[in-house]
This record gives sequence, C-alpha cells and structure tokens, in this order.
Amino acid sequence: MISSYKDAENMYAGCRSPAAGKPLPGRWRLFKEKNTFVICLPLSWHRGVAGVYLPVAAVTPNNRLTMLLSEDELVRHSHTIVLVLDRITSIMCQRFAKGKYRIGKGVSTGGWNWLSLGKQNSQQYYKGIKFDLMTGLCLNPEPDEAIEPIPEQRKIWLRELKRFKRGLKSRARVGALTMHIQEANTIRAENNKLPWRERERLTTDWEQDEWRKKLVRCMKDEKYSPEILMAFIQSVEASWRYTNITQELVLEAVDRIFTRHSEVLRREYGVFGKILHKKK
Repeated sequence: MISSYKDAENMYAGCRSPAAGKPLPGRWRLFKEKNTFVICLPLSWHRGVAGVYLPVAAVTPNNRLTMLLSEDELVRHSHTIVLVLDRITSIMCQRFAKGKYRIGKGVSTGGWNWLSLGKQNSQQYYKGIKFDLMTGLCLNPEPDEAIEPIPEQRKIWLRELKRFKRGLKSRARVGALTMHIQEANTIRAENNKLPWRERERLTTDWEQDEWRKKLVRCMKDEKYSPEILMAFIQSVEASWRYTNITQELVLEAVDRIFTRHSEVLRREYGVFGKILHKKK
C-alpha cells in the first residue's frame, strides 16, 4: 500500500518496463514521470483499446496524493475506483448519493475491521483534491456542494421530459423503432464475435458532453433524430437472458438513462442555474 512517497518508490523498484509501468492490483499501473508517481487505471476493459491507462492520482515527494480525475470520469469508472483505490493507497473512495462520492482516509466503525467514510473524515470528491498520505488529512478542503434548483426551470424540465418520453413511446407503438432495432441487432451479432472486453465499444457513452447536449437539444426541440434513436437502442445492456434487442428493452434503457444521468442532464437543461451553492 502506498502510504508515503517512499512506499511508491519501493513499489516501483524493479519495474521491468517504465513504459508499461509497474503492475498494481486490479490491473492498475504505477508510472513515474520525473519525480512524480502516477497511479493509473486500465481503459482496455472499457472500450477494447489495449495498453491505454487513465491517470487517477499523482504522488509527489512531499507525501501528497492529488486526485486527477474529473467528477464525470470518477462516476464513469466508479466501480473499479471504489474497489481498488484503498487497496493501492491509504485513501479510499465511497459513494454516498447517486453520482456523488466522498474520499478520504477510512476509519473502522462498530468494532469491525471494515473501513468507512463519514463527513468528519472525508470530503466530497472534486478534481485536484489533495491529501497528506501519511496522516490522511485533506490539504485543500472545500464545502460540500448543495444543489438548489430554479423552480421555474425545474417545471420546464419535468414537463418536457414527460413530453419527450411520451413521444418516444408513441413512436415505438407505431413501429418507428423497428428498422433501427433490426440494424442494431445485426451490428450486435457481429459485435458478439469479439472478445467480451471489446464488446462495449459500440455502446453510447452518455457521460460525454457531446451526447448529453444532443439529447437535451432533441428534448427541447421535441425531435427524435435517427442518431438519437439508435443511441438509445445501442444502450440496451447485453445480458445472458436475451440475445436480441426488443422494443420493450429499448424503453427500459431510456428510463435507465434518464435516471442514471438525471443530474447532469438537468444541469445541462439549466435547472440548477450557473452557480452552485455551497453548504458549510
């Protein structure tokens, strides 16, 4: 475990290939850039691209750990970060609300060996947060975000969300999705010939600003472009229970997308305004 800069040096010692990095738990890697160690997670499982790593945190000679991921990137890779970060460093990350994570040095509670985070020993995650690895102290704390919606904008969002989903269901009933579903099933059949870890490369990444903006624009204009319909269809998650995409599965995927990405879509819609309030 990296609890100091010296620990990172010891862990990196004997690295056979600086270009490939030192292997870490969870297929993560430790790289060295001048006198800074960079902890990275693998992207190969995410989009089928081999040998690509995403910088998660930097460790500097003053025993500081600096988190490098944006909040969107953290959410996108939250599963592996929550599971692996505290196996590599003395800092852990935990989800405390949908799309929200706390980070800090875990403490055992209730007499068990399990570690957890509370407000007294952690911070809401933000890019650039710094910790003293040896003490777990946050060196640049900020108050938690408190999102206060603008009432009128919230009403518009709810009204247009309901209108958009109703329009999509109406189009599904008259067969407007059939041709796109058939095309997607053909693509998925070819995709299924690929190794499992490469099969996600054709799915839509709704965390990207480009797709969020396209979806919000379609909602506001009440348009259902072939591109956005195909994006919904390709968002149907693969499962051992079924082989083909169906109309019902597409509508389930649409509900899941709006639930999972609700906050970022509402933010794009202007529900929260330009300034986020902070609570002490």
